[in-house]
Amino acid sequence: MLRTYAYAAALTTLLTWFTVPALGQDKPAAEATSDEVIAAAFLSIIVKPGKDAFGALAWIDENWERGMEPLAFDVMRFNAEPKSQFALVDMLQRKTGQQLELDMQDWLQWWWQMPHVEPHSAYLEFKRVFYSFLDHNFDAYFRKPGTRTIQIGRAHV
Repeated sequence: MLRTYAYAAALTTLLTWFTVPALGQDKPAAEATSDEVIAAAFLSIIVKPGKDAFGALAWIDENWERGMEPLAFDVMRFNAEPKSQFALVDMLQRKTGQQLELDMQDWLQWWWQMPHVEPHSAYLEFKRVFYSFLDHNFDAYFRKPGTRTIQIGRAHV
């Protein structure tokens, strides 16, 4: 558990050196797709702790759609800021009706047992931006034409 938090803290530090490119970087906000806006909101929780994270959480809460759960799970995995982490879990509990607290394994088990529910279409954009921070080749990989199936913990081409 401590190793997970150390990894999350290191990743958060790395990500704060960058900006989330989904909004305002490649194109004006008016031209951003809804998937880019959703991905940027979730990424902001990790990249911009504090007031910006809570603004993003409020926006996500107001615009919640079924299938956003995997984005929330990834944020839970990499977010090292306790206040926004608890706020995210609280929102997730309200939206899903589940009372699973911070136990990632329980959340994943619950998701995998759901009748066929696809991750939100913004999940691909979230993964593209997130993994592009680690290796710029992921940007091209996730933009390639063709069918992509994203599962929590796996990417299939």
